[in-house]
Amino acid sequence: MAEEYDQFQYELPALCQETRLVRDELTFADYVRLVYAWLENKEPV
Repeated sequence: MAEEYDQFQYELPALCQETRLVRDELTFADYVRLVYAWLENKEPV
């Protein structure tokens, strides 16, 4: 799970750029939506 979190954090800047969000200004709802989208699109382990 820690590796997945690290991978999400690594990909977060690109996710923010794709959605035109500023990482330092993410609301909780923004963050949840990004996590959900990332989980939906990542390769199964």
